[in-house]
Amino acid sequence: MQYYKPSNPDTTSAPENTKVSKTACLSLALVFSDILPSHRVSSNPNSSERVSKEVRRQRLYDSRLLQAYTSYVKRLSADDSPHASKALCRLMRSAQGFNLSTAVTREVAGRAFRPRADQALARSLGEMFAEDKEFDATLVALGHIKGAFLKLLKKKSSSPSRGPTLTPSQVGCLQSLLLIKPRALTSDVAAARILQQNARRARRRSSALQSLEDADANEGAQGGGAGRLALNQGRVVEDLCAVYFQGLKHGVVAADEGLVNVVVRGLTVHGGRVNVDVVAKLMKVFKALLLGEEGAENPHRVGTLSALSCVECCYALLSHSVEETGDGSWLTVALYRALGRLDCGSAPAVRLALRCVDLCVFRRREVRKAHVHALAKRLLTAAAGSGRESGARALVSLARLVMARYESARRGVEKEEP
Repeated sequence: MQYYKPSNPDTTSAPENTKVSKTACLSLALVFSDILPSHRVSSNPNSSERVSKEVRRQRLYDSRLLQAYTSYVKRLSADDSPHASKALCRLMRSAQGFNLSTAVTREVAGRAFRPRADQALARSLGEMFAEDKEFDATLVALGHIKGAFLKLLKKKSSSPSRGPTLTPSQVGCLQSLLLIKPRALTSDVAAARILQQNARRARRRSSALQSLEDADANEGAQGGGAGRLALNQGRVVEDLCAVYFQGLKHGVVAADEGLVNVVVRGLTVHGGRVNVDVVAKLMKVFKALLLGEEGAENPHRVGTLSALSCVECCYALLSHSVEETGDGSWLTVALYRALGRLDCGSAPAVRLALRCVDLCVFRRREVRKAHVHALAKRLLTAAAGSGRESGARALVSLARLVMARYESARRGVEKEEP
């Protein structure tokens, strides 16, 4: 069960040989997807054990199937062609419970994060992330992507050159992480470990008490399954936080607006799963990005759209945080400065600015009156200097809502900036 590969290297470029190799490779992937079981099989069955003919025949079939599948996966791993990557993606999604699933998932994740990888690899990873309910394969793929990403950031940080850190294929690979939907917080990892320890104790007690063996074993298995799931989810969130945190820090230093946009989008999606300590660290990085070290404008600041995205992400993180993470007035100042560079001709920027003002003025109660006055004035100023009627109308309408909400804003639109 090996797909065709010409023995003569000089004939590998022939169209018929390439077509045969591609067809055989994809056909074997379809065959294995249909016949592979959803459980692992033993690679070294005990031949001295006395079993029935049916069991011996099944073990022989499993052994030969595993041998053929192992040879096929090794051949695919050594082949960098697009059809080999497509076959690996199919095996990753259809053979999760079988042997070598970890190796296949790691290989797909490694190929997806290459500088010139096929976008289909990132899409396959995203589909796997969305379908993985136990987060076992997600942990493998995410761990490999995190290692490659941090290694790339370390290499880029050592070189003085500035510019885009990620290629479009690598950006697509990071965007596939948005489909991961963990339900556990990072602080739940300790609780999950306690659950696992309790499950192990329950299983040990059940072996000692023969009368309660079945009940205790069932209870321990349920607790162990819940603990493992929570532990996997907590580790997934920890890896996501490491990717986003280091990416944000590097994006600030390297003035990489594309990387900042990817990280901000990921933080907005997974902000509800981040604990308070991580939020406090992220707020410091965002403050350095938007305002600079000492409150002055950052000389390497990102564009207006990215700045507004950062402001929206900060408000999303603060809305999920139970405890207060410090004075948030700097965030209002960052929004004020971003509105000063707003281009009303850009519809995405106008919509994002409207959402940020709504989060600042109407959703958060601790906003200062002086800041409200300055934001209303800045909205009217941006609308007056706009050449687009639709964008100016939206800004004026929002300024009227702000002044209607805060009566003192009618008299304070002429005040200075915060």
